[in-house]
Amino acid sequence: MKKMIIIVLSLVIIGGGLWYYIYNGPMKEKEGKKAIEEYMTAQNVNLQDVTELRTGVDFLSGVYIEAYVTNADSENEYIYSYSRNSEKPYDVNLLVMKDGSEQTGKNVKYPKLTRE
Repeated sequence: MKKMIIIVLSLVIIGGGLWYYIYNGPMKEKEGKKAIEEYMTAQNVNLQDVTELRTGVDFLSGVYIEAYVTNADSENEYIYSYSRNSEKPYDVNLLVMKDGSEQTGKNVKYPKLTRE
């Protein structure tokens, strides 16, 4: 009887871990790529004009992140993060960095979108 309980608990733990990995890995990446592409299109970013610096999923927070530099604004790094639970438009947050400091306003060619 104890062996059966241990086997069932082990299967539940392994199954839960596998589901968590798939949900926060490949599924979150697919959703994030689509949402960030839609956001960039709404910003009028030429998607052929961007250089991807890094991408990834933060498994603890479930946030998907992509960082880009555009040829039109090569001084700034655009960091997009996707979270389905966000209250921002498109569930995407944008952070624009230059030399380690956040840029806003006229220093940015592609500003953050505001909720309409």
